[in-house]
Amino acid sequence: MSLNHLVSFGSFLALSFLSGCFHLPKIEYSSDLIPQEKKSEVYSAGDEGAVSYYGLEGLRIDVQYLDDKTLNQMFPDDSQGGKISTNPYTYGDWVDPNLGYTPNRFTVFRVSVFNYTYPKMFLDPLQVILLTDRGERLESYTVSPRAQRKSLEGYYRALRGISGNEHHRFSKRIGIVRGTIYGEDELIFKGESYSGLLVFDSLHPEVGNVRLICKNVAHKFDTAGKPIATVDIPFDFRRTITHQLVEKAEEEEQALETARVIIQGPLQLKGNQPGDVARNAAALNSVVSQNIRDLNRCFRAQFDKGEAIAGEVAVRFTIRVNGLVEGVGIAKSTVASKAVEECIADEVARWRFSPAGQFIEEVGVRETLGLPGEEERGAGPAARPRTRPPLTDVDVVYPFIFESIEE
Repeated sequence: MSLNHLVSFGSFLALSFLSGCFHLPKIEYSSDLIPQEKKSEVYSAGDEGAVSYYGLEGLRIDVQYLDDKTLNQMFPDDSQGGKISTNPYTYGDWVDPNLGYTPNRFTVFRVSVFNYTYPKMFLDPLQVILLTDRGERLESYTVSPRAQRKSLEGYYRALRGISGNEHHRFSKRIGIVRGTIYGEDELIFKGESYSGLLVFDSLHPEVGNVRLICKNVAHKFDTAGKPIATVDIPFDFRRTITHQLVEKAEEEEQALETARVIIQGPLQLKGNQPGDVARNAAALNSVVSQNIRDLNRCFRAQFDKGEAIAGEVAVRFTIRVNGLVEGVGIAKSTVASKAVEECIADEVARWRFSPAGQFIEEVGVRETLGLPGEEERGAGPAARPRTRPPLTDVDVVYPFIFESIEE
């Protein structure tokens, strides 16, 4: 689906909300990653969207994107029950009432390695990265928590309640993960094969092309068992998104929208490292856009009662290295409502950002993903730092402008 079509679809949902039609239509949503054809004999397209790499004699690596339908079929009993479904990779059969469809929870690939001739080889899942044409650099999830890495245990611990049922569902999800995710210490000896899943964050709606890079795949070792020959293996995919209307929205009496929020980007962004796409203005705007309805709800609840006026609320907050938000406060407000300020501060405190440190630095990836080259950016290879600067928290001041809508 083109960006224009995607924007049009988003506009349709926005208009449904603005017009008061809160019962959205039921929609089947799918996001697929299709292997891009390469003019090279070292890659070969297989069945069900898999692509195989044969660049080293005696070695084969298969990569296949798994959409939500496939993942639900892999775990049918765990993909039922709505919000309490226990499929760790999808939302199961739950439908987001604000969207009218089931969004992707994660981006999942199956990676299979076949070692025909080498004494042993090793693919480290922690060194596999996913690059997007929006400049994002996504790292795969670990199972257990690690420093500055997202983990599936951490993800589901944050969602877990205190009841015994909640703990049971948590254990069931993590049990599935441990049995299916690509292991971190799997040596593959001659004549053996190994397969497992790699899990990344869900893709932004505007992503069109991605590159999965298996970095430092080791195929030769010294007598001490240390790798002495490694190779980086890229796999390119083109994204397609489809929305299919399967049930029309229930007709309701239309209600006039009385106010709206306008965003213009951060007023202050302090502490972000140059080139870190997880902490630039675009990344902030993306998270704000995903939560704009909640911000508008905070204002309208008081504005419609005559207890707030059109104006601006500038929020000051800190984004930690791990993506959590802390230190939320109001830097400026002209809406004349403490309730609006407190509601907005509570919403911002719940926001989550990608971990810091997503630098674009892989040679040759810009052309494939449609990003500007070094010459276009005005910096040559020599200008690129050889080591990353230390990661720090980022201080933000973000203004939200609320205005009334004339009848």
